[in-house]
Amino acid sequence: MRETLQLPQLWENTKYVSWPPSLDNPIVRIPRPSGQPESRSIARQPSEYDTFLRCLDYRDQRGPKIWGEQRWAELLNVTKRSVAKHRTTPAGPITGVFHYERPNGTTVWIAT
Repeated sequence: MRETLQLPQLWENTKYVSWPPSLDNPIVRIPRPSGQPESRSIARQPSEYDTFLRCLDYRDQRGPKIWGEQRWAELLNVTKRSVAKHRTTPAGPITGVFHYERPNGTTVWIAT
């Protein structure tokens, strides 16, 4: 587990770069045309800012190789974040089959 970030705004506002609290090192996830991202963990540097710059260097090196210069620039200019935000609660319903007890004492299995 990593300590608290000193520059969280950098990590939250940069596309394809993420450093969730559960990981020791940040991750760079570059989307690929197939839909599966190319993920790489970047080794921690002496300072958080140096680590952030190392992530940007890797992102800006691999992105144009996969997408080409023009398309990569377009992907970076889209304001929507492409790396999932780390939520404390699930974004949607929890799916599965659950066993419930009715008020009258009977039980029922419900698929959600």
